[in-house]
Amino acid sequence: MPIAINAMPPKQDLEAIHKEGRLVLAVNAYRKGQITSVKQAAAIYRVNADTLRRRLNGAPARADTTNHNRNLNDNDEATLTEHILDLAARGYPPRKKIVEDMANMLLALRSKRPVGKN
Repeated sequence: MPIAINAMPPKQDLEAIHKEGRLVLAVNAYRKGQITSVKQAAAIYRVNADTLRRRLNGAPARADTTNHNRNLNDNDEATLTEHILDLAARGYPPRKKIVEDMANMLLALRSKRPVGKN
């Protein structure tokens, strides 16, 4: 029986999705010259003016960024996931200590601190 792994982030609520859409529309309208001031664009599209300024200066949406406190990168997580699935396929339960040891081995290769006690 295959193990389902959800790699997607938690779903945003509907208001956050609408706010992001309004920000994109405001940025496009401002850049096309349809609206001449950031404050006016923020008022028309009902978004925060400071957020709009940051987006105009090239800052990505928070949902599109990676947490800087993250220990394992995408490749490490994929390697760890393959290891867990391999253990499960061979009939070994992926116990916490085994997964933690594997994660610490991956972190040691990059000279990073071991995982914490969660």
